[in-house]
Amino acid sequence: MLEELYSQVRKHITQNKNVIIDAALLLNWKLDLKIDAVILVHANLKLLCERMQKRGFSKETVLEIDKQQISFQKLRNRSDFLIYNSGTQKELQAKVKRLLKKLHK
Repeated sequence: MLEELYSQVRKHITQNKNVIIDAALLLNWKLDLKIDAVILVHANLKLLCERMQKRGFSKETVLEIDKQQISFQKLRNRSDFLIYNSGTQKELQAKVKRLLKKLHK
């Protein structure tokens, strides 16, 4: 999986394009040490449970998955930007667009 990611990144960089990597394991793979910025998109656990249950996951499964994740504080410490995903998808898209505009300046 990492080899394919590197291949895709190299392809886009040679075309002088910006690359955004959406990867839950980005920090586990230590890719944060090789990229310009890390954007953490975060929702609190209660909201995450609600959203995942709507997708068919049990609350117990969500809590078990959460236990295995890097803690929010560690993620936050290794991130350059934080976006709270506590609203609608449209609100999240607007937050992402504002941040990308800021990064392009």
